[in-house]
Amino acid sequence: MQIKVPYRINWAGAYLDCINEPVLTSTIDKYIIAESNKREDKKLSITSKEFSYYEVNLQPQSKRSYTWTDYVDGCINVFARNNLKLNTGCDITISNDLPSGLGVSSSAAFIISILKTICYWNNLELSDNLIVKFGYWVEHNYLQIPCGRMDFKAILHEPGIWKIDTSTCDLGADIKLDDKHYSGLLIYNEQHNHSADRKFLDNVTRIKEAKPNTLISQFIHFEECIVDCASWWANEDGLTETYMGACLTQSMLNLKVNIFEEEYHICEIDGVYGEKLVGSGLKGAKFLLINSDYEDQIKDQLKDFNIVKCNI
Repeated sequence: MQIKVPYRINWAGAYLDCINEPVLTSTIDKYIIAESNKREDKKLSITSKEFSYYEVNLQPQSKRSYTWTDYVDGCINVFARNNLKLNTGCDITISNDLPSGLGVSSSAAFIISILKTICYWNNLELSDNLIVKFGYWVEHNYLQIPCGRMDFKAILHEPGIWKIDTSTCDLGADIKLDDKHYSGLLIYNEQHNHSADRKFLDNVTRIKEAKPNTLISQFIHFEECIVDCASWWANEDGLTETYMGACLTQSMLNLKVNIFEEEYHICEIDGVYGEKLVGSGLKGAKFLLINSDYEDQIKDQLKDFNIVKCNI
């Protein structure tokens, strides 16, 4: 049995889901794939090229290891927490189109692939809304990672540009703004640094304190404006590659001006509509929205990076 879960990119509203504000996201045609077979005992095994082998009983886990296996344990625990018995084990082989840590929601995609696989072999028919709720609990409560609902909701939607209501697990509360096809490139190096990302995230979640950080508040205000403006244009004149490229670039400039001191280079390559730093502490990965007619020329100018073509 196979479960495919897509990655996603964020057009605007990064971090706003942590304070239950709307965001703009889309899935891309790159996936985490979980291939599984039934076992005759009550155990779950995970085999992955990126991580080591792991085998565990389908019983609530009381201690964390603070490694990637906690994601698996959290998935098992959330079923027990909701009084859902797991009687059938399985062997799962994970393959992924992209390395983890690029800021395209690989952790949420991994969690959902495990949750859905467990549901299949145990004949549990959970709604997508409940899958969102379970996944959010695993990452936010069990793993204690300060995250919002954006990732879990975004990757369960069909392709398109979505305005995600992050205050609820209800997928019906989200609005599809556009369903055109877009072409993009994800470029990255081998260095991943989450420290800056976590420090900024901690600040964002504190904006409602008595003395909020002015720059953080300013960042949030501009991100909200980008999301609202995109929604307006979608209703009035429709979205275009040029407009969505501007959303990406303005969101990245907002981060640079208000948060970071680094002078991030803004792409001026022909055929690039816009760009945005994603994940990994906002270092090491960048999404480019491109005109596919210029793909070869763009890749040639960025040949020092790892480059993955992805469609929206």
